[in-house]
Amino acid sequence: MSSAIDAMAVQKLNFFQELNEAEARLAAQNMEPLHIKAGEVLFRQGDQGAWVYLLVKGEIELRVRVPGQGKQNGEDRTLCFLYPPAMMGEMSLLLDEPRTATAVAKTDCEVWQISRAQFRHATESCDRWANQFLFVMSKILASRLSETNRKLVSLIAADQTAQAASNTTRVDELEQLRERLFTQWSF
Repeated sequence: MSSAIDAMAVQKLNFFQELNEAEARLAAQNMEPLHIKAGEVLFRQGDQGAWVYLLVKGEIELRVRVPGQGKQNGEDRTLCFLYPPAMMGEMSLLLDEPRTATAVAKTDCEVWQISRAQFRHATESCDRWANQFLFVMSKILASRLSETNRKLVSLIAADQTAQAASNTTRVDELEQLRERLFTQWSF
């Protein structure tokens, strides 16, 4: 662990604005700074994830590999660009599953990383910083799921319009996916 991260800088991030100075100092002690040069990969889709990252400076591109399209290995598609303050890698941290995207630095970046072990220890110890971070992470994930649902509904509607003349199972497959998202993603 590194104490190179300043507690005042931690408090300035929207993830930790509710923390007092002592709580922010404890959060800083559980984070490690990481500098990434433009073009470097922070993590790759399919890698096992053990860290969550907070982008505090620079720009990150998130990419996903899309199978098919006549290419043997598929092709990378830009999912989004992240700007400070942003969080990435939280799904692997929470689910202990492989990364679902690749993160590439578009500019020189500074990120703060928190390991799964540090985070779990802090949540089990009921450290306020970890509980605050978990709450904010939950809100971010809920927002992303809500946006994904809106896009999925839009795709279903567009597909229904395009396929109105023919009876295909594509709409049914999308409806089944939406149903699984709401039933299998509930806790």
